[in-house]
Amino acid sequence: MLDAPRMATGSFRRSFLYPGLHMKAMRDDERLEALLRVLDDLVEASRSSPVLVEGDRDVVALRSLGVEGEVLVINRGVSLVQLADEVARHHRAVVLLTDWDRKGGILARRLRELLEILSVRVDIDIRRRLARLSHGEVRTVEALPALYSNAVRRTVPGIRPDRGAWPK
Repeated sequence: MLDAPRMATGSFRRSFLYPGLHMKAMRDDERLEALLRVLDDLVEASRSSPVLVEGDRDVVALRSLGVEGEVLVINRGVSLVQLADEVARHHRAVVLLTDWDRKGGILARRLRELLEILSVRVDIDIRRRLARLSHGEVRTVEALPALYSNAVRRTVPGIRPDRGAWPK
């Protein structure tokens, strides 16, 4: 029988499928605090750089979490080359926030390569941090509000975080 680490390929996949292998288990309150830090960083980064997401539902999710800056949709009927060219004409830096599934990883890698060729600084740190914190609970950007709500619900009994927007 194969052990768990040998079944997965690539360090990201191992850490995604088996988070305990590369990351110390976090208590619920530590996880909520880390999630709040990442979301605060995302909100702050969106003030100076656009956030690139896969679809319209991702935009709605980010707005519900307090992201007020520019959010650009990747899947809008233009090629990645055209999108990268358009982004490069208007921006010097972007935050790339695709889903944490196979398609999202491929899309992030390809778009990052194209944008960096065009001298655009691509921030993927927030995407990586959110993937680690999700522990497989969510795999999409549109599910981030649920991740936040669940983290609050587990940490603060009696709170209903799904009512209203992200706390400012």
